Amino acid sequence: MAIKASSPVISSVDSGIGIVMLNRPDTLNAINHELAAAWASAIDRAAGDAAVRAILLCAEGKGFSVGGDLAFFGENLGPGLAPLLGEIIDLLSAPVQQLRNSSKPVVSAVQGALGGGGIGLALSADVVICDASLKMRCGYAAIGLSPDAGASCFLAERIGEARARALFMTNRTVSAEECAALGIVDRLVSTEALRSEALETARQLADMSATSMAVIKSLCNPLRGDALAAQLRAEHDGMMRCAANADAVEGISAFRAKRKPVFGKSS
Repeated sequence: MAIKASSPVISSVDSGIGIVMLNRPDTLNAINHELAAAWASAIDRAAGDAAVRAILLCAEGKGFSVGGDLAFFGENLGPGLAPLLGEIIDLLSAPVQQLRNSSKPVVSAVQGALGGGGIGLALSADVVICDASLKMRCGYAAIGLSPDAGASCFLAERIGEARARALFMTNRTVSAEECAALGIVDRLVSTEALRSEALETARQLADMSATSMAVIKSLCNPLRGDALAAQLRAEHDGMMRCAANADAVEGISAFRAKRKPVFGKSS
């Protein structure tokens, strides 16, 4: 059953494929409280639906997701920022774990801007397909915050801890071609073919033996169960530490004012 088009997340089932689509295109699918809650609900339905044999993650508009909605966060600077971020992180942690712990294969179709928590949502899939418009920028360091939504573990899983650490710390933009070369994504296709290629891949996986898919996913997934839960808790704690620091207020304020932030010199 599809969710109304005005929802920040649209979900439907098409011939055994559970399709979950981010739907805040005017913000490049920036993550606020409403989107996080809708995403969690949609993933829970898809993961728990016996009629769904594979899941497709996608997004409406010119970007998969830039990550956190800084305009929304900017309205809650001060003592309320850390609790707000904590609530959103907790909402995103549950579906991230469901996708990784589910026996169902998951495919993501990623275009345009990808940053922050959007990285975690995109890379929570087993197969990640992008088009040439993809530009990934981690974003956290620029505003005095730290990774969430599984971004730290999923990026490190794909390209190694050292490379992931460098991308998070330097905050440089990574092109679609480099994402493919590094292994951040599994396949680079044309913009016109992105959604159809991703859907076809999901259908191919849905037609495979469900038992085979479940066992392969389990054997090749070090980030299951307690290991993933522990990393997500560590992300939560790290974000709370950053959000309670004055640098987070400075970083978000500077971003909104389009100026260079001036961070403190001690942690």
